[in-house]
Amino acid sequence: MFIFRQIYIFLYHVIDKFFHQKRISNYLKKNLEIKVFFDVGCHLGNYSDMVINNYPEASIFMFEPQKKIFNKIKYKYEKNLNVNVSNLAISNKKSYQNLYINKFDVASTLSKINLQDDLLKKRASIFGEEPSKMIEEIQNIETIKLDEFINNKYIRNIDLIKIDTEGNEFEVLNGLKENINKVSYILIEFQSNKIFNSYDPKKIDEFLKKNKFKQVKSFKFPLRPWEDRLYKKYEF
Repeated sequence: MFIFRQIYIFLYHVIDKFFHQKRISNYLKKNLEIKVFFDVGCHLGNYSDMVINNYPEASIFMFEPQKKIFNKIKYKYEKNLNVNVSNLAISNKKSYQNLYINKFDVASTLSKINLQDDLLKKRASIFGEEPSKMIEEIQNIETIKLDEFINNKYIRNIDLIKIDTEGNEFEVLNGLKENINKVSYILIEFQSNKIFNSYDPKKIDEFLKKNKFKQVKSFKFPLRPWEDRLYKKYEF
């Protein structure tokens, strides 16, 4: 079971980095000029690396709530003066919330999990666990709103925000408040499964449209029920 689990994790990361993210990188390089980038839910920083490689002078703001992973990326980027790394979760309010650390760490979340979801059951079986035991730790972490962060840093515009927060995407967007008008593009993960109890992809899409964003591209992850959608700000 251990070997099967390691193969699953390895293949996931290979497909993600060398196929899924590669497509996104190629598209962004051809269509966007990025000077300021926000990486919300940055994990190990693959998307920030993408921006660094394509736009070496860009200012990058990374947010990763998992303490163990934050320590890795803090060390990874400590010599890059263009990169700001914060051990914070982004939400729609400033508070402290429970972060549910998943055995499959890219799936760690602030959201309550639906234990009946088929994807969760399949993933749990790969790890040799019951769905309820996929959460290996609960960390009480600080959450902030992007609205306050942007104001405190005196940021006037953001070329691209990437949001991958495992079910908390709407809260991240809602926490932008009026500063959403400073954003040109949003790259955001959409789930089509029911793994998060309060997750509503339609609500996210409607919120973005209400704030004058239009979907311009979709990048579907191979053989999995999620995709990254790119939205562009339009002035009508």
